[in-house]
Amino acid sequence: MRVSSFAVARPAYYDRNATPQTNEYSATVGPHSGTTRYSYTVASGKKAVVEFGFVSLQRVTAPSAGSTYYGAVLSKSFTISLRTPYVESTSVVVLASSVVALPLSLTLYGGESIEASTGDFSTGGTVFYTIQSKLTVYDA
Repeated sequence: MRVSSFAVARPAYYDRNATPQTNEYSATVGPHSGTTRYSYTVASGKKAVVEFGFVSLQRVTAPSAGSTYYGAVLSKSFTISLRTPYVESTSVVVLASSVVALPLSLTLYGGESIEASTGDFSTGGTVFYTIQSKLTVYDA
C-alpha cells in the first residue's frame, strides 16, 4: 500500500504485512519436570497479536503414585510472564481430561515471546498433551 499523503491514517495491523504463526505440541509423555515444548520470539520491527490458546490434558495410563501434571501457554514480556491458558490436574483416572480454550487478546512486541510447557510429577503413568497457539505477526 503506497501512502501519498501523511494525512492518510496508518493501515490496521492486519494490513501491515500480516502473517499467521501457529504453534502446536501434541504427544503422550511419561513423568517429567517442567519442560518447554515450543517457543516463538517476535522479531525486531514486528508485533504479534496472540489470538488463541488451547491446552488439553488426558491421562492415558494410571500412575503408581499420582501427583500434579500441567500444560500451559506462557507469554513472556520484558516486565512480566503470564500463564494463560493454564491447566492443572491431579487425576489418576485413565481417560480423565482437562481442557481449556481461550480467545486471547495479547500483544507481543519485538523480543517478547510465547512458549508452551508441560510437567508431570507423578510416579509412572502417561499423559497425552495437546497445546496450541495462534498469532498474527505484523510490521510494527
